[in-house]
Amino acid sequence: MIVNIVCGGPIKKLDLTYFEAANVYNIGVDRGSIQLLQQGITPHACIGDFDSITKDELEYVMAHCKDVRVLKPEKDETDTEVAIEYAVSLNCDEIRLFGTLGGRFDHTMANLKLLARFASSLVKLTLYDEQNTVTILNPGHYVFDRLPYVYLSFFAYEQDVTGLTFKNLKYPLQNYHLKQDDIRCVSNEMLDEVFEIKFDSGQLLMINSHD
Repeated sequence: MIVNIVCGGPIKKLDLTYFEAANVYNIGVDRGSIQLLQQGITPHACIGDFDSITKDELEYVMAHCKDVRVLKPEKDETDTEVAIEYAVSLNCDEIRLFGTLGGRFDHTMANLKLLARFASSLVKLTLYDEQNTVTILNPGHYVFDRLPYVYLSFFAYEQDVTGLTFKNLKYPLQNYHLKQDDIRCVSNEMLDEVFEIKFDSGQLLMINSHD
């Protein structure tokens, strides 16, 4: 099962194919619940303290979503964090997050931190917006089919990445030590329908993007 989580950050338009596919579970987080309902998608669950919507909007959410979980405004966890933990508890295979990039930069940073924390779980976690998908990889050997956007960029996240190797990318690497402040791996491109990434240690932030 794939869980889609729509948060309250900037969203120009949702790609409805993500939400209408079979075997998906849709969660609205705070204002993200309104975003889903406005697109004609009824969330399976709505989670948040709902401090970014009006009383009338909250009543609208309550009327249309059967599972509304209202959190206290003052808490140690963010609404998005609670939603991810709930999604993981559903034993899903993948979590896709929308409305988590752009807007307030502190929220974007918090969401990247969450991405890193949950990267150690067995659930694939990816952030989406109109120009980017963002994920974090743990050490290992990965074979990817062609991704939707033109550019691939890679950063060492919070610790150096060692033994980094790229195959079938425009700018290949062999056993490279990518330091945390190294930007050598920005704006790579796919050459074929399949490409490979391998590294020995660290966490690798991977961004697939277009102009």
